[in-house]
This record gives sequence, C-alpha cells and structure tokens, in this order.
Amino acid sequence: MSSEDRMAEAFEWFGNSLRAGRLAHGYVVVGSPRGNASEFARAALDLLYGGGQASQRAGAGSHPDATWIEPRLKSRLIGIEQVRSIRQKMSQTAFEGGFKACVIISADRLGTEAANAFLKTLEEPSGKTVFFLLTDRPEALLPTIISRCQRISLGGITVELADEWRLEVMNMLAQGIRTGFIDAIGAAGKLGEVLTGIKADVTKQLTEEGDSGLEDDEALDARINARYRECRDHVLRLVMLWHRDVLLCACGIDESKFHYVGYADRIRNAADGLPYAQALKRVDVIDTMRKQFEENISESEVIEQGLCSLIA
Repeated sequence: MSSEDRMAEAFEWFGNSLRAGRLAHGYVVVGSPRGNASEFARAALDLLYGGGQASQRAGAGSHPDATWIEPRLKSRLIGIEQVRSIRQKMSQTAFEGGFKACVIISADRLGTEAANAFLKTLEEPSGKTVFFLLTDRPEALLPTIISRCQRISLGGITVELADEWRLEVMNMLAQGIRTGFIDAIGAAGKLGEVLTGIKADVTKQLTEEGDSGLEDDEALDARINARYRECRDHVLRLVMLWHRDVLLCACGIDESKFHYVGYADRIRNAADGLPYAQALKRVDVIDTMRKQFEENISESEVIEQGLCSLIA
C-alpha cells in the first residue's frame, strides 16, 4: 500500500469514528512527525473544527482549543512544565465549544517525568478531548501510553531532502570503492558541509513560512532544529541503506534486492573482497552514529569518529 493510500485509509477511518461518536482520547500517529504525521493531524483537526477559519487556526496552532507542542531547543525534550500546561488547558471548558485537541510533535521526546504526568492526563480525560502523539519511534513511548491510545500507522518518510543534497550524499557514497570512504577525514568534512547546507536551507524555509502560529524566537529555533534533525536522520538513512546493500552483496544476495539498484556496479566494487564481518561492522557504525546524535554528542565528533571507524 502506498503512503497516499495509507493516509487516505487512516483519514477515512478517523472520519467514520468521529461521525459515529467513537473517537478515542488519544491517537499515536506513526509517521514523519513533521511530514505525513503532521499532515494527518491537520486534516483531523479540520474535521474536528468543521473547516473554515477555525480549522485553519487549529492547524496553525493559534486556535484557543487546539494546542501544538514540541521538544524544546536546549534539552531536545518535552518537559514536565509543557505537560502541566497541557493538563491545565485540556481541563478547562472549550472557548468555542466542541473539541479540545492537543498535537504533540515527536512525542517520543517526552522525558520520563513528563511521560508519567502525561499518562495521568490520558487516564483522566475530561470532556471532548483528543490527543495526537506524532512519532516515528513509537517503541520509545511508554507502553502504558501506547495501551491507552489508538494507533494510526502512516509509514514512509515524507520529509524529503532537496534533490541537490541527496545527490551530494550519493556522490560521496559512490566515491568510496573498497574502503568505504577513500579519505575518511575528507569525507567527514564533505558530510559536514552537506549538513551545514541542509541546516541553512531549513532555517531559511521555516523563517520564511511565517504561518506556524509560534510566538517567539526560541520556539522557531526549536522547530528549525527539530526539522534539521529529521533531515540529518534522513542523510544517515541514505548512508545506512548504502552499507546495507554492500552487506547484502558481501553475502552473495542478488542485486535485485538492493535499495540502490542503479548503483549496483559501485556496490559490487565496494563489496569485492570485503569480509562479511567488516561489512556488518559498517552497518553497526552508522547505527551507532544515529544513536550518538540522539544523545546530543557533538555532531562534528560523531561524524569524524564514525567515518574513521568505517575504514578501521
């Protein structure tokens, strides 16, 4: 099923639940938090608030009965203060009648204390309240939160890299023949340049949008950093898929199973004579880099050490 079909099916199901008066208080929307999951949340809010200006304000975060929250800039977490604010708002009478809704972007970023506090909110819902927990890592949510929500799986990554950056990454990968990267330090510098360019593009795009309903520079910075981290994750995904293909080739798997079928010749060259253990290690290195980014370790340090490990 295509991502478009998944979205249409999920939206139809949500609409039918609304019309039948069977809405859940919480929905875990599994997809790209700033891509298809946000798109679904805005479409659902449009149904809840009946279209028109009310729906537009709800989707932009400026409706008094619809709240959007996301990880803070410095901690990269959703803190206990934010959850307390949600609880207070959701316990009040709706300003305009009807539903009160809250969209939590990257809900997997709920800190331990915040997650436990939010669980209490789910356990004691008030009135016509609906929560949308957007995440691409549902496994990071508390099982008790998952158990109290309906799950909507959209699949796919819809926050895509610009073609120029995707091409830069693929060219960098294709240059690595037998050693993964011919010059690890040089490759680290190149990858750093790519990420710096992506960060500049994201900053420009979100600054020019100006319709997010966010009120201050700190909130804008948080959005920029969250979007950039999604793009950086996408870059690592491209790198991971490359080394996965090399691993498949090293195992003698037919190239029709490759993700990058169009680069089959380059992948065969990269895998030629490469021991299985070494090919597997490279996949593990990329996964470790992803985890280190999540732990807020210096980006430049993660990149340099990671790429050096690829040829060790």
